[in-house]
Amino acid sequence: MVLDLIRDFLTRYQLNLNRIEIESLLFTGRFLLLVDGLNELPNDEARRDLDGFRHKYRQVTPMIFTTRYLF
Repeated sequence: MVLDLIRDFLTRYQLNLNRIEIESLLFTGRFLLLVDGLNELPNDEARRDLDGFRHKYRQVTPMIFTTRYLF
C-alpha cells in the first residue's frame, strides 16, 4: 500500500516510476522520504502498513515522519 501511495504521488508530478523502480531507489538509498500527518492515518491497518514499510527500508532509506500532537 505505501509503495502504491508513493507511486501515485510521483505520478501526479509526471514522474512515472513503477513499483520495481521505486523499490530499487529505496533499497539503494537514493530516495528521501518525507511523510507528514501521521496522526491523519485512517485506521490501525494503515499504521501497521506504514510501520512495516518503515522497518523494511529503515537501514537504507532516509525517512522523516512528522505529526501533530493532539490534545
